[in-house]
Amino acid sequence: MLANLDIRMNKLNIILLIISFFVISCSNKNESTPEIIEKNKLCSLLTDLHIASSAKRLGFLNPKDTIKNSNVNKLIFKKYNTTALQLNKTISYYSQHPDSLNALYIQVIEMVSAKQAQLK
Repeated sequence: MLANLDIRMNKLNIILLIISFFVISCSNKNESTPEIIEKNKLCSLLTDLHIASSAKRLGFLNPKDTIKNSNVNKLIFKKYNTTALQLNKTISYYSQHPDSLNALYIQVIEMVSAKQAQLK
């Protein structure tokens, strides 16, 4: 009788161990990793990068001044204490979560629109 109880307990322990493994491995680790930029910070970063890109494209920055143009993005990354590599990893993460990416860009569009309204 005790042998059957020990076998059942061992099976139960193994099943609990397997379930624990799946729960831990399936948890969303990417949101807490340092490579992924926090959502509010990312929205502000993307807003500034898109405004800078538009300023370049519309000629507000002299295209012949390549040093100044390349420094704009560097200054933006410095402002948000992040790097282009972190941004790329974050975009890769969000590309695997299209609904989150869509919600993120809705927020970016709202921020760009608010800044545009301030200029009027």
